[in-house]
Amino acid sequence: MGASATILCVDDEPSILFSTNAILARAGYEVLTAADADTGIELLKSRRIDLVLLDSLPGRDNLIVEARRASQAVKLLLCTGDPSKVDFPNVDAVVCKPIAPPDLLRLIAETLGSQNGVSRS
Repeated sequence: MGASATILCVDDEPSILFSTNAILARAGYEVLTAADADTGIELLKSRRIDLVLLDSLPGRDNLIVEARRASQAVKLLLCTGDPSKVDFPNVDAVVCKPIAPPDLLRLIAETLGSQNGVSRS
């Protein structure tokens, strides 16, 4: 999978969604956005998603479960301000916010290319 992958960004902060969308779209990814977990779940059910970039927000665990139900191939990258407070057995990578755009793009490329295991940045 290259830059043609479809990424679902789920974050409850509009400015984060806007900037992440711009960064990923400029890199060639197809980007879908959701401001809450329920909208993210609906998109997972209706679209082919390669990676979910997910903020630590209410409903996060339900979205992770639904992503795994939709496809074991969906990669999950969890963004959090404090990774020590997050249990991440069902995600493929964890990133500590804030993250510089080049680092985010590198981590996404690595996550899309990885077969298993959790990466932490």
